[in-house]
Amino acid sequence: MAFEQRDLSGSLFRNDKATTDKHPTHKGSARIDDAEFWVSAWVKTGKPGSDGQATRFFSLAFEPKANGQSATDRAAAVLGSTFGLDAAAVLALLAAGGHPGASSAPSEPYGGGQEPANAWDDDIPF
Repeated sequence: MAFEQRDLSGSLFRNDKATTDKHPTHKGSARIDDAEFWVSAWVKTGKPGSDGQATRFFSLAFEPKANGQSATDRAAAVLGSTFGLDAAAVLALLAAGGHPGASSAPSEPYGGGQEPANAWDDDIPF
């Protein structure tokens, strides 16, 4: 029986083929929402804490395994299922820069070119 990765789990192994500091120190794979990902990890050292000891940690990068979909489409599907959005909404969000506030302002913010009566009325005395 072949090994099958369970959902929301993964494995990392030391990368014996790394030749530069930019290559990951560990490599592996993970399964998230039934999507397969390659995982790369680098061992990093943080700033020393109050006890003078530096904390070591992993910095991770995930890349979808090729299965006929682009990385963006696969990420949209995974993010959509995680946050309860359809993939088209996630793609629109990614196209807008990754968050709702990143999109440009609408050309007619109040609809139909009409502004509310108090749009320019304020209490600033100049």
